[in-house]
Amino acid sequence: MERIYRILEKLRPEIDFRNTHNYVSNMYLSSLYIVELITELENEFNISIDIMDVVPERFETVEGIADLVKKNGGEW
Repeated sequence: MERIYRILEKLRPEIDFRNTHNYVSNMYLSSLYIVELITELENEFNISIDIMDVVPERFETVEGIADLVKKNGGEW
């Protein structure tokens, strides 16, 4: 999950993603940031995220993002 935190912190350095949840609900990740995050995740983990998996609920927590990466073939 450290790799995901680094990506999140790169996108929004002003947000403490390690000590918060509800990233979308709290508007820490807007649709624009989610698109950027998906690109970073695909590059970092050498995966292609299925568009059907791109729903806001998957981006509320780092655990949800990690599950999305795993579901799409990402390896730690």
